[in-house]
Amino acid sequence: MVRPMRVLFCLLLVFGVGCFESWSTESGLDSGAPARDVGPPDAPMDASTLGDGAFRLATWNLEQFPLTSSTVPSVARLVRELDLDVVGVQEIRDRETFETLASALDFEQIVSFGSDGFTRVGFLYDPERIRVSEIDRLFRDDDYAYPRDPIKAQLEVLRADGTVAFDFLFVVVHLKARTDLESQQRRVAAIERLEAWMTEQLEGPEQDIVVVGDFNDLLDDPPDSNVYGPLLEDDRFRFLTAAAVAEGDYTFPRFESFIDHILVTRDALDEYGEGVTAVSHLERTVPRYLVEVSDHLPVVATFALP
Repeated sequence: MVRPMRVLFCLLLVFGVGCFESWSTESGLDSGAPARDVGPPDAPMDASTLGDGAFRLATWNLEQFPLTSSTVPSVARLVRELDLDVVGVQEIRDRETFETLASALDFEQIVSFGSDGFTRVGFLYDPERIRVSEIDRLFRDDDYAYPRDPIKAQLEVLRADGTVAFDFLFVVVHLKARTDLESQQRRVAAIERLEAWMTEQLEGPEQDIVVVGDFNDLLDDPPDSNVYGPLLEDDRFRFLTAAAVAEGDYTFPRFESFIDHILVTRDALDEYGEGVTAVSHLERTVPRYLVEVSDHLPVVATFALP
């Protein structure tokens, strides 16, 4: 039985064979679903007590980036105000404009590059704080589960003295949208493949994995329709967004759906420590946010670090 419409609708095409570049371009269509009954708390959790050494990572669907000519300066200002070190981005449509955004921030940027004409995932990072290596696209042979190739990289978070405070595998995903049964089954397949890949990685020396992105589905669905089963049932994995979901928060304001998530392996919780994960409700403070920036809100995880 198909669930009620509670997540994004999106017209997606299949990626062609591609390569890596530090930018990309794509097109697509998102629409929505009926609103949920519960709303978020008035203010996000406070991470200010974690200190200057904390590491701040976000996931942000930037809706067909760029939406307008004002998108780049707006996003650049917001990334600075949120004091982000790494931003996993979904729906990168224009390669040159994404490069312009990175330049405006004095950041570097990486995009999962496929054929022209499709939105892609990627990330921005501060090279003074983050060192990046081993960049690759995942599941490029599986267009059914992943119509947009995820991107993965090895990240090292640097202290002020240049030593490594935290190293981890970083993955950015954007799962199949829409609420029809086939789309749901494709998300199930995506989660199963992600869980298998993470299990394989955990057999090696790297035990810290952080996965961010637009998962296009809800964590709190009932078990018979919950696509996240393999991850929710395994204590090796933890959704840092679970607490905000339980509080009734959302990441897609137009329909009050929480579909953008941050997932970590158990060992990464040591670096997370007393960290905080919260939705930044920019639609309440930034004029024309939903028109000029995005229809999604950023989710920010602050890692306390040892």
